[in-house]
Amino acid sequence: MKTREEIIKALSETLATVAQVEKQVLDLLKDVVANEPSKEPIVSKPIGKRGPLPGAKYSVSFQRRLLLYEDDLRRLHAEGLHITGIAREIGIHRDTVSCYLKEMGITPNRARGKNLLGGRVGALAPTEKEQNENLKQNPWETTDDS
Repeated sequence: MKTREEIIKALSETLATVAQVEKQVLDLLKDVVANEPSKEPIVSKPIGKRGPLPGAKYSVSFQRRLLLYEDDLRRLHAEGLHITGIAREIGIHRDTVSCYLKEMGITPNRARGKNLLGGRVGALAPTEKEQNENLKQNPWETTDDS
């Protein structure tokens, strides 16, 4: 059996060998990096701009999805719907609709009418005052609660 000193000496030699190999690998990596320029574009996000970044990984899928919704977006925009109304009709998030419209170069419509009502076509529920007026006109009206 080896003594403690022999084990420590063997481990020290092994660590020295590993350190030499590590240094050689790092030197080779430095040479490779120095000789070959990076082919990957450096992209930074512009401040205050939504949408895909140029050269971003998702830009192809963004364009594909935009083509999928483009006809509906143009039709609903021509009908006068605002971003929220378009998003409800198509079934996607309003921020996504905003990005798509910006990419297509379309200025969103101003929110009025059915956009502000949330796309409701029917009448709103009667207010408490209207309910009281209805009861004053017909106080004997009963409901089938029993």
